[in-house]
Amino acid sequence: MSDNKTQGSLLRCSVPLFNEALRDSGEDLSTGPVRRAGALLAIPMMLEMAMQLIFAVVSELLLTILSVLVFRRGRWKHNVA
Repeated sequence: MSDNKTQGSLLRCSVPLFNEALRDSGEDLSTGPVRRAGALLAIPMMLEMAMQLIFAVVSELLLTILSVLVFRRGRWKHNVA
């Protein structure tokens, strides 16, 4: 039961921190707590990595589909020496 309360309390603390990390407050992070500064800097980096992953997967999928379509139509002849 107390574990459930801890999770709710952690979620209530995390949402404002997440919102603050996405907004640019212009605050000097070198004067505050290290954990807070680390979290504020890590959240945008993790989001950027997730977006790069999505881009890479979609790009690979589209290139695979395109190459399959090109090879099926026979418009791309592979010259073997």
